[in-house]
Amino acid sequence: MVKAILTLASHDYPLWTVDEDSGRKNPGLPAYIQTPEGFEDLLDAIQREYDSYFVLDGEALEFKGFANEEERDHLAKESYEAERILKSAVGDSLMVENRIPSILMLAPVKKAK
Repeated sequence: MVKAILTLASHDYPLWTVDEDSGRKNPGLPAYIQTPEGFEDLLDAIQREYDSYFVLDGEALEFKGFANEEERDHLAKESYEAERILKSAVGDSLMVENRIPSILMLAPVKKAK
């Protein structure tokens, strides 16, 4: 079974296709599936926004945290939209898994001072 996974990692691509039988993992969709119009732009925007929460501290990349819950919720909502578009485009040809909301729940929100 081939699965499309929406995920977030610093300065990475947010969509990976995994062949669960062979273990092969590739960025993006398989060549036989046409990318929906505007979908790449949405993924790029999600990744850019997520990357903006990281700072280079010396030699280490550090997550600075969300300023508030709304920032985190915005990214989650964008990921649900990406999931909706992707499921509509691939139909039954791929299983779609959206890991972004669970990744975001692990990300800290700055405490109000």
